[in-house]
Amino acid sequence: MAPEKKLNVLMITGVYLPEINGAVLQCSQLINNLGKAVNFSVLTGTNDESTYGCVDVDGVSVTRVFMPKRSKFKYIIGAAWFYIQLIRKLRKADLVHVHGFSKRNTIVIAISRILKKKVLLKMTSYGYDDPMTIKSGSYILWKLFKCCHAYIGISPAFLVSYRKAGLSEDRFSFIPNGVDLARYFPVSLNEKISLRHKYGFAAHDKIIVFVGHFSPEKRPMLIYRAWVKLCDQNIGARLIFIGRTRHHFEVDEGIIESIRQDAFQRGILPLINFVEETPHVDEYMKVADVFVLPSIREGLPNVLLEAMACALPCVVSDLPGVIDWLIDDGVTGVLFRSDDPDVLAGKISPYFAEHGNQQKMGLAARHFMENNFSGASTSQKVFDLYTLTMGQTSRAL
Repeated sequence: MAPEKKLNVLMITGVYLPEINGAVLQCSQLINNLGKAVNFSVLTGTNDESTYGCVDVDGVSVTRVFMPKRSKFKYIIGAAWFYIQLIRKLRKADLVHVHGFSKRNTIVIAISRILKKKVLLKMTSYGYDDPMTIKSGSYILWKLFKCCHAYIGISPAFLVSYRKAGLSEDRFSFIPNGVDLARYFPVSLNEKISLRHKYGFAAHDKIIVFVGHFSPEKRPMLIYRAWVKLCDQNIGARLIFIGRTRHHFEVDEGIIESIRQDAFQRGILPLINFVEETPHVDEYMKVADVFVLPSIREGLPNVLLEAMACALPCVVSDLPGVIDWLIDDGVTGVLFRSDDPDVLAGKISPYFAEHGNQQKMGLAARHFMENNFSGASTSQKVFDLYTLTMGQTSRAL
């Protein structure tokens, strides 16, 4: 019997490895999991002129186009070259998998349809690229949005928006992001202490971790102010900020400077660790006691899934349709609905007094991840959608 012909999928992303963000990690995980059944290639942008060009990343052809947002002229030149590369790559592609709906990607969709390629759109940020948000904006963008053959929504909020927009439900699939359970997992007390020594923390330290860009929507200032309240209550916790602080279009560099200056004046700056970018987010989560996510906009936060997989108690802002279905308040985590740092501090402080409840909640979160968000199961669902979109018969990977 002849072997199954592999699908040729062109992945369109904002950035790709070695740059790291949640979307990149989801894409690379999917590519790794489906590599035996799918031939992937990646077309992406970059703000780093030293990394542009076509390279091999873990056996996958990745084409990076230099598109600096700080220079309008260079961005336009980069965008033109991006679409030239797109047309070249479409010759070998069966299906185009677009991550996120943006102005750049509307042209990707249009060109792909003109060249009679199947297009799958993964919606990634509720309130930004969900159907009702697009429909209420530009008429042209909405017409192009509707040109895709299939859509992935990563949280229930996308399905609600999709239905309100009046789109055909047979083209929608609810497929949440997956987490690598073999990388993100709970560790023993001895392993935690060993990791703490590795990163310069003491065994008895109380540690809070935040992961995200220093942007207004991620609200790092709120967690900082809540942490100051804890310091005022003599809860001497350390605070770890992991995320981009500069040279990124989402980053407000004034936020980190305000935090640094205020912490210096209070004499508590040595208790804060700023980690610009790291491939070891999993280890930082394993050394922490509490994970805090105070965002006001998310699609489906990978960092929350990862923290829950590490059995880390999570204090998370309640975003209807995005977070509330992940967190069973008081069971797998804690939700808060305020921008008052006193309220957030009050949600965090019990975890430094009730160790038993901390362990119980963390293990419940881990169990929920194991049952619903394994990277292998979500990758199979994406592969099933690929084959359905191409009119083929799916199979187990």
